[in-house]
Amino acid sequence: MRPLLWTALVLFLSSVVLGYESKSGLPFNIDVEAILNNKRLLDAYSRCYLDEGPCPGPSREAKKYLGEIFRTNCAKCTKDQKKQTRIAFRKLKEKRPQDFARVFAKYNPGNTHLASFNAWLKSHEP
Repeated sequence: MRPLLWTALVLFLSSVVLGYESKSGLPFNIDVEAILNNKRLLDAYSRCYLDEGPCPGPSREAKKYLGEIFRTNCAKCTKDQKKQTRIAFRKLKEKRPQDFARVFAKYNPGNTHLASFNAWLKSHEP
């Protein structure tokens, strides 16, 4: 199950980051099922985010924004990006809490924004 969650997380975050600073963002035309069934891609992206391996494609760029996303609760994200980010992190946190903790701790040392990020994950704000 872990690889499936990582794939979803990585691809959602890559999409979020690629459109992070644009006013309109990018459309989310992601075939989630195809992503969830690609163990090799998922493993590659997860190793990248945890600095345990090379970074494929857009994951290199995505890493630059994870800290800001955690600190600001995706403040610069579009409505769709916020929705997809919530989905990805909710699933990761629910199914693999230790992986969520590792990623969060890596990009927010000391977990200083963990409480506010968790509250944001639970919210339904646009």
